[in-house]
Amino acid sequence: MDTELYQEKMNPVHRGMLCRMLNVKDLPETLLVRYHQVKMLVDRIDAPLAPGDLALIIISTSTEPEIATELAETEEMATEQFSAADDEVIEEAVEPQEKILNSPVVDPEVTEMIWSPGMPVRVLVGDEIKQGKIVGISPPDEDNEQTRLTVDFEDGETETFAEEEVEAV
Repeated sequence: MDTELYQEKMNPVHRGMLCRMLNVKDLPETLLVRYHQVKMLVDRIDAPLAPGDLALIIISTSTEPEIATELAETEEMATEQFSAADDEVIEEAVEPQEKILNSPVVDPEVTEMIWSPGMPVRVLVGDEIKQGKIVGISPPDEDNEQTRLTVDFEDGETETFAEEEVEAV
């Protein structure tokens, strides 16, 4: 295979990606052969080659001395780029998540219920439990310490209750 001719004919985007991944200007012949084999298979189903596919081609030919050396150098450069400062940045990013995960659970009994018109509710009226929908909400005032809810029942009756008497469905 004439490697220079094939590199000129191959998809320029793929060639550019492969060259950048390996940090070389010319691709080795073994890589070109493997690329050609994979490209022929993928072309049968009219599918594109993704960057991950190209990376797998590189890895599959990594037994070749040129490619294996380049991959080893790339790994060394990647590990050298990490420093103690990077560790601190990573720890700072992880800390807020740990605080959220380890925060105490809020007791639902203590939190305020958020009511909205149209919300289905159940209310104990006399000896029976009735279902209805909220049609009005009155905030606490000087006379009432609790929110008052006006509920429209299925039978057409409408009544107002203290917030503690109403249960969301």
